[in-house]
Amino acid sequence: MLLRLLIWACLLPLGVACQSPESPVTGAALVVPPLLKMVRSPGLTVLPYDSAEYGSFLEGKATALSAQDLNQIEWLLQACIGEYNQAEEQRLQRLAPQESVDKSSLIWLQHYNRQAVPVTNKRGEKEVWVNCFCKGPRNWRTQLVRAKDGGKCYFSVRLNLATNQWTDLLINGEA
Repeated sequence: MLLRLLIWACLLPLGVACQSPESPVTGAALVVPPLLKMVRSPGLTVLPYDSAEYGSFLEGKATALSAQDLNQIEWLLQACIGEYNQAEEQRLQRLAPQESVDKSSLIWLQHYNRQAVPVTNKRGEKEVWVNCFCKGPRNWRTQLVRAKDGGKCYFSVRLNLATNQWTDLLINGEA
């Protein structure tokens, strides 16, 4: 089982690195691997949807998440951040072609806690807004973490579990 997981982990970036968050998956539907052990992260919590709290950037009806949904969220998040890291490395290489790329500007998901807020959108598709942060208050499992500035330590993204696409990747700025 561990060998299969390692093979999937190595092949996953090859299969999704070229996928654009705006473009639909071409050909056959993108298949999320069957329920694998999720990559360990420092923590994940699912917060209930409240239109008063999230209505400005997430609309729909509250819904629950299955174990398969949690697996798919992690898989899509890894693909999204893998694509971001690749673009960031290329940008840094263009800025200083003679120097090696400073990997500290990349996002390493294993260092982030995650808050997931699931909804069913107007089209009946399950969407999840994922809020990621490397530093948070003690009550992060029950209260939304909001931060101004903080750089790459705070970012969020919207994942569509029906289409396997991500949008609205927002990485905080630095003061």
